[in-house]
Amino acid sequence: MRHLSNKSSGLTLVELAVVIVVAGIISGIIFTVVYGYYTSNINSLVQSTQDTDTRRTLRMIENELVSADGFRSSITGLSSPLGSNNATANWSYTGIGGNYADRRVLIAATYATTIDRANDTNNLRQPVFVDDGSGCDYSKAKSLKNARIYFLADPQNVVDAANGNYTTYTLYRRTIVGIKPTSGTYAQSNYCYGSQGQPIGQKTTCASSVVTANPSICKGSDALLMKNVEKFRVEYYPTDNSTTQTSSVDTAKSAILKLTARQRSEGGEQKSEDFTIRISLPQ
Repeated sequence: MRHLSNKSSGLTLVELAVVIVVAGIISGIIFTVVYGYYTSNINSLVQSTQDTDTRRTLRMIENELVSADGFRSSITGLSSPLGSNNATANWSYTGIGGNYADRRVLIAATYATTIDRANDTNNLRQPVFVDDGSGCDYSKAKSLKNARIYFLADPQNVVDAANGNYTTYTLYRRTIVGIKPTSGTYAQSNYCYGSQGQPIGQKTTCASSVVTANPSICKGSDALLMKNVEKFRVEYYPTDNSTTQTSSVDTAKSAILKLTARQRSEGGEQKSEDFTIRISLPQ
């Protein structure tokens, strides 16, 4: 005779409750591991991007100054708005408006050419000379110099109760065409152009806020090189292999640039990274 069973093959309420609890625990563990992995990768990507941008900025400065004539401790006698305050204030290596060890200004004299170095893929640029009283006889004329000025501006004060308040800046580069050995700039009528009369490849730049109001002077805006910069320090040395700093900026042949960049991780953690590069001028 066949016997029929009344037993059910499903889970009891107690068993189901245990399964739900265990599944919740496992899901929580998996989420924690996956989120930690995701956060770690995001932070690594952010840091890698920041590191790459910072190193690229320093290398760009190095390339721009590889054939510079020299460093300058100051530039004076400039017309508005070329000064450090976007008016007529002098530029000084010590900083804008004071002596700031963490916000130095790097000033270098570079040679004016018919094509800017960055755009001269075929190495066709020619030097531009200046008539300072000897005429445009190239055997007597002097090379025209430009100023490349690297400086911090646009402070952003960040209130951070967890990690401490801090200030970041934007690193800019200003170009001033035709600086004189002592002060001010040469008028265009003093320029002795290349053998074929090409115009100067470099353009004088100003703060973006004053470009429109000064079209005869400002031919473009200052180049924005990098944001979120905390510190920009510069040390000068008499030779390219010297380890002893010199206070004579105008005769220095080498400089160490130290840039501190601030970055925020995915979890809100603040982190500062220091980067250094040494730039040596032709001896």
